[in-house]
Amino acid sequence: MTDKTVGQTIKVTLGRLFAAKDQWAKLAKIPKSPKIAFKIAKFMRRVLEEHWQIIEEQRNQYIIQFSTSPESEPPGVDGKKDPKKLQAFVETFNEYLGTEIEIKKIDVKFEELIDAMEANKGTVIDELVLMEIEDFFLSEEALPDKKA
Repeated sequence: MTDKTVGQTIKVTLGRLFAAKDQWAKLAKIPKSPKIAFKIAKFMRRVLEEHWQIIEEQRNQYIIQFSTSPESEPPGVDGKKDPKKLQAFVETFNEYLGTEIEIKKIDVKFEELIDAMEANKGTVIDELVLMEIEDFFLSEEALPDKKA
């Protein structure tokens, strides 16, 4: 990944944040310790959902802006009616998704999450889920040496 971690924060594009939404939903369904489950739920509610809502609202604004629907119908962008408007919508929304933001990482070490899932025999998780969410967690590798 090209995301840059700075201390306890992560710089991430809105597009990556939006694309990871399904992976976070899958993670939420996996059994884990109550302490870790609470921290994940809190992070999703206070950080991720806020950004997901803002992205969705902006997407809806772009749909209205580039709508090809008659005023009597709900807004929508139909490439068959107007391919240029569809292209403009896609380009504008993709440019918006390229916006980089910095968010605080979840207060759980990734290794703790893995250990908690391993404690539940039979827990299976797709590696894609782990790859998409790993950078949002603290990591043993990223933490400063406590001996220093």
